Amino acid sequence: MNVKQTGFTLVEAIVVVAIIGIIATIAWPMFEAQSDKSRRTDGIAGLLIASNEMEKCYSDNAVYTGCTINGTSPKAFYNITSVINADDYTLTATPVTADPDCKTLTINHLGIKGHTTDTGTSLQRCWAS
Repeated sequence: MNVKQTGFTLVEAIVVVAIIGIIATIAWPMFEAQSDKSRRTDGIAGLLIASNEMEKCYSDNAVYTGCTINGTSPKAFYNITSVINADDYTLTATPVTADPDCKTLTINHLGIKGHTTDTGTSLQRCWAS
């Protein structure tokens, strides 16, 4: 009797697992970078919304004093805080979970964007959306 067996050999299974491991090793950092970028976009949106609210308050009162912006970004990935004086303000977005490249994002009454970082990440990269 000639019986033909079907299925995978152990060597074939190991090769497949190794290939999947290599692909995952390459893909995971790309996934993480895109996730960070997506969360930063939420922080930027939160800052721009808060900045618009500050300008609306200023147009109603002729001063920034009395305008308060403290809360979260639209998807709650960032906490938004403010430092307000009569003629200026600075809004800061701090990530709820650590961002390895951009510790905070800031914008002031002149629309000047800023950031803080430990890794030397450029302003352009932090504010890119």
